[in-house]
Amino acid sequence: MRVFITDISGNKSIVVARALSGVPGLTVLGGDHRGFAQNLHTRYVPRPFIYPDPRFPDRFIEALSRLIADQEIDHVLPVNTTELRPLMRYRDQLHGTLDYMGDTAM
Repeated sequence: MRVFITDISGNKSIVVARALSGVPGLTVLGGDHRGFAQNLHTRYVPRPFIYPDPRFPDRFIEALSRLIADQEIDHVLPVNTTELRPLMRYRDQLHGTLDYMGDTAM
């Protein structure tokens, strides 16, 4: 199973990545829209991806949808509302990676 964590330069995301790293059968991926962030390069996510700023949902969702398909990601774990809001709004374009969240609307 491949899991993608958003906002990987944030402390909350790093804690999630650390907790999931080393789980048998789980590959942890992550990314951020801030390519210059100091915490972007964490040992728990060896190759972070850069995606467009989620405040521009069209570009953000398009890039994330492509990344999900290219990297065969099973689940996306949004950590902050900055990413969560557009992800939930356009979840039908994200290949079922948010289905685990049910029909929760934001």
